[in-house]
Amino acid sequence: MQLQRYEGNGRMSQAVVHNGVLYLCGQTGTPGDDVAAQMKTILGKIDALLNRYGSDKEHLLSAVIYIQHINMFQEMNAVWDAWLVPGCEPVRTCVEAKANDLKKLVEITVTAALK
Repeated sequence: MQLQRYEGNGRMSQAVVHNGVLYLCGQTGTPGDDVAAQMKTILGKIDALLNRYGSDKEHLLSAVIYIQHINMFQEMNAVWDAWLVPGCEPVRTCVEAKANDLKKLVEITVTAALK
């Protein structure tokens, strides 16, 4: 089984493909933006990486979302829900967690099947 790593920097890769599955590293937005703006930036990055490596949001398998404060949950979900393709929702986990940069309000990691 072939394993491909992309955009490695010596510590991590932006993407890894194995056995027909694309794994993306955690994506963050612009520190200091509100949660909605950070979500839009993150989802744009995810779209670009999915497309670059042979997938799209219709092929999402799972998502893990780390949110700085759970009181931002509804605002985060509004952007997430608008981005998803109806009927193509991945399994998802959402956890309240502090980031190494407290101005990064949300981080998302996804996996997707290749097209």
